[in-house]
Amino acid sequence: MSKVFIIDNILFAPFKGLWWLAREIYNRAQQELFDEETIQKQLAALQVAYELGNLPRDEFEQQEAMLLDRLRQARAARTLQSPGEEED
Repeated sequence: MSKVFIIDNILFAPFKGLWWLAREIYNRAQQELFDEETIQKQLAALQVAYELGNLPRDEFEQQEAMLLDRLRQARAARTLQSPGEEED
């Protein structure tokens, strides 16, 4: 019986590795996408670009709204993950 499990492990190892890799990429992308510090830096860079005249007002407002929405989502996710901790 144990030989069957060994063969199964050998046959499915590439798929398990690929699944692990896909899951890691997804988790890292989510972490980067909803990292509050990164979003705040992007908001600051956006503000500077707008103030220097490198960005039209409508584009600034559109990108700012998107970043603020991501920031709200990141804070909500953080609150759900650690309800006992207070927010800064």
